[in-house]
Amino acid sequence: MEEYLEESNETSKKEEIIGLYDKELYDEMMEYHKLKHAREDGMEQGIKQGAKENSKKIAKSLKENGVNMSLIMQTTELSKEEIEKL
Repeated sequence: MEEYLEESNETSKKEEIIGLYDKELYDEMMEYHKLKHAREDGMEQGIKQGAKENSKKIAKSLKENGVNMSLIMQTTELSKEEIEKL
């Protein structure tokens, strides 16, 4: 009977260790996915920001060369107010 209790305790300890390992592994996987998602969001935001800056650069050049405001708006997809600030 004592032997059975010792084996049972050892088994419980092993299961507890495995459970802790599984939780740690799960937590690491969740952290990885959060970071991956954040990185992808950051990249997407950076691409959009870069495209917007490029549109402003083009609009400024077109404006300086006397191109019609409506054509600049149509070409760059910027608002009249955004173009006027350039």
